[in-house]
Amino acid sequence: MASGSKGKSKKSVSKKSAMEEATNTIRETTAGFIEEVENTSGKLREEVTQLFDSLADKVSQVTSSAAETTASVAGKVTIKDPADLISDLIKEVRQAGESSMQAIVDRFDALRQQVEEVPEAAEGAKKRAKKKAAAKKKSVTKKKSSVTKKKVASKKKATKKKVAKKKATKKKAAKKKVAKKGVAE
Repeated sequence: MASGSKGKSKKSVSKKSAMEEATNTIRETTAGFIEEVENTSGKLREEVTQLFDSLADKVSQVTSSAAETTASVAGKVTIKDPADLISDLIKEVRQAGESSMQAIVDRFDALRQQVEEVPEAAEGAKKRAKKKAAAKKKSVTKKKSSVTKKKVASKKKATKKKVAKKKATKKKAAKKKVAKKGVAE
């Protein structure tokens, strides 16, 4: 029996050590899991904090913008006497009209300057065109006179030829007459 109790104690010791090992493994795993959860929760807390901070900044920007808009609109929308509204409107229209008139006057001045500059350039161009036309007339006149001279010369030649032919014809006729007289004699 003694040997049997020793066997039980060895079994119980091995059961206890196996239990302790399993417990230690579970504790280690649990500790690792808890550490990961704490790390993740820390990171998650930081992200949520950043999101809320940026959201708070945006809300404050929107709030300040809304406050500014409300103040500017309130200044414009305040109930005024209709006469004040009309006088303000007339002032705005007058200012717009004056600025428009000034812009138109400036454009007309610029246009006037351009028009004044163009005739000076055009006068120079006209003078050049007149000189060209005069030169062209002279060359045309020269050509016409040379053509006319050629025509006159050719007419004179034709007239001389006709006269020469007539003379030749008369000489032939005279020779024939002389020949006939000489034959008749």
